[in-house]
Amino acid sequence: MFKRNRPHSTIVAGLQVPVAVLFLLGLMTAEVARAEAATQRPISDFTSAQGTTMVFTPPARDVIAWSTCSVCVPGLFAWFDYAGRANATQSLGLGTATEGSITERPLSDGRADVKVVLHTRKALSWAAEFNPFSPPDPNTSPLLFGWRAQDILADPNKTAALADSNLVVEFKNTAPGAPLPDLVDAFILGNASAGQEIISISFYATASGPLHANAGVAEGTVQGEVHGRHWGWVPGRACRAKSSGQVSAKRARLLTMQTPLRLAAPVCLARR
Repeated sequence: MFKRNRPHSTIVAGLQVPVAVLFLLGLMTAEVARAEAATQRPISDFTSAQGTTMVFTPPARDVIAWSTCSVCVPGLFAWFDYAGRANATQSLGLGTATEGSITERPLSDGRADVKVVLHTRKALSWAAEFNPFSPPDPNTSPLLFGWRAQDILADPNKTAALADSNLVVEFKNTAPGAPLPDLVDAFILGNASAGQEIISISFYATASGPLHANAGVAEGTVQGEVHGRHWGWVPGRACRAKSSGQVSAKRARLLTMQTPLRLAAPVCLARR
């Protein structure tokens, strides 16, 4: 006579419970404990920590910006004040506003996993050409779109290009509650503290503002848009320039953009 195999089980409080059920209950308990351990921090903990350096685009504080590949000529550089630091520190009066959330979870090694979700409205933005072999200097390269911070400071009557953007970044920090890093200083300039490690970054922005003669239009006559996005670490996603009508090749650009972190992301420059 054959004996029917029974599922592995154990006795809990006088009841026979399958091991698989206990395993699932354990996973659920661990997930609940992890969720309960998560804490929320004000988004200002992140935004106030950005822009501590002025290496790339003075007098504006440094943020992660976008440029074409190292062999693209002519190159293109796009800049967004996603943390609102240029508007705040230069008193540009653009009405830049930020909101979002910071979720922090303790890790078993004593560090913290931090996820930042940042939404920004009316962020200063601009795009310019540059030659990666000259070497590149986006601060003096001819503008294609918008105005730099120093241009607005010199003439407040200039119409700034403003962007709405969404940034999602996840990284490991030194400890729960520890000061958050400046992304540029830590992960681009290489000054991260021991234990700080970037995990992923996603960014999307749409900006509207004036196109310049170098974009193939009469100076001051045409409004344009810049669309930029990057999801995670995945390079080369498709990007489509949006416009109210046909966009000629002369007035629209579709280039693969790349940050100093070597992350590829498309950016479109188009006539509205």
